[in-house]
Amino acid sequence: MIREHLFATSVYEYKWKDVDDMNSGLVDYIMSMPKDNAYSMVGGTHTDYNLFSDKALQNSYVLEFYKRISSLVIEWGNDNIDQNFKDNFGNRVKMTPWAMIYGPNDYSKIHNHSGVELSMTYYPLVPEMVGNNGSLEILDPRPAAANDYYQTQKNGDRIFYKPKQGGGYMFPGWLQHGTSPSKNAGDKLRICIAINVKIQNYV
Repeated sequence: MIREHLFATSVYEYKWKDVDDMNSGLVDYIMSMPKDNAYSMVGGTHTDYNLFSDKALQNSYVLEFYKRISSLVIEWGNDNIDQNFKDNFGNRVKMTPWAMIYGPNDYSKIHNHSGVELSMTYYPLVPEMVGNNGSLEILDPRPAAANDYYQTQKNGDRIFYKPKQGGGYMFPGWLQHGTSPSKNAGDKLRICIAINVKIQNYV
């Protein structure tokens, strides 16, 4: 018997080393940014989209983060688009970042980022959490999968990814996702930086 896995959807996980100083500097910078509510969030606050602006990149911690994220996008581009992706990175790639600050019981509703090739998360601050609380939730993108008894009994209609401080996830922008509430975080904050990556001349 031969088994094939059809219509696979890739989710990448990454974890960086030696980021304590960068995380502390990022958190300080994020907390100083203008904030507002976001349509996808229930509770919490959302910064503007200027984390990679020329002004922001004068901050050494933001610049280090930008370089690390750029390296991940280049690695992804080399694997998924072409081996010359790095050479054209500056002209082909637009990265739009923002940060979300979650307090107790705050969460993001299910949504997607249509029109971008890649969505990314990074967690510079994550409190102690129990179970799936505060997790990234990714929904099964196959509508008919809800009728699969074995699949729904095993995993439900979503997969939970627990945030890890100093790491994050990468996935297609069209993939439906959200977060579960931080019910076990006490009064501590969770900060997620999100980055939308738009590739010019993708095909």
